[in-house]
Amino acid sequence: MTVAEFVTAFQREGGQMTIQTYYKLAKTGVVPKPDKGVIDAKLAAVKIALYYREMTERQAGDVTLTSQRIRLTRAITARKELELKREMGEVIDTGQAMFLWSGIMENMRVRLAALPDTLAPLLMGCGSATEAESITRGIIHRVLTELSAPSLKAVVAAAELKPKKEDIHYE
Repeated sequence: MTVAEFVTAFQREGGQMTIQTYYKLAKTGVVPKPDKGVIDAKLAAVKIALYYREMTERQAGDVTLTSQRIRLTRAITARKELELKREMGEVIDTGQAMFLWSGIMENMRVRLAALPDTLAPLLMGCGSATEAESITRGIIHRVLTELSAPSLKAVVAAAELKPKKEDIHYE
């Protein structure tokens, strides 16, 4: 069978090959080289099948261009969604959140540390344990109510300005 007849039969069966492709594969040793334009069709078909199988197995582990584009598109979309959420105020910077949370914790610490100073004078004049307990519960309840809804504006105002990036330390 000639190379042209083989290529035509190959194309008829759904394969994609040109005469030039066959000669390139023959030059690299994938398929048998034609002898005066004639080849062993069975051997050529087997060699081509093995060649395509090896190519498929090699490409199975490789990242294709399409999958890279999909990954890139997803990453760009995720970044834009995050930027949109940040602009809408749904998400804040980690450093900003840590700064605000440390301010809230500092406010809690100050309020709790002030309890003995607040309670001591009030409890001195108590005539009974019940009255002291009532006063203590009232003061603690008031502090807990204040701490349950912390004001982020107050935290920022207490700091007088946003933290600089170099002032934020992650541990």
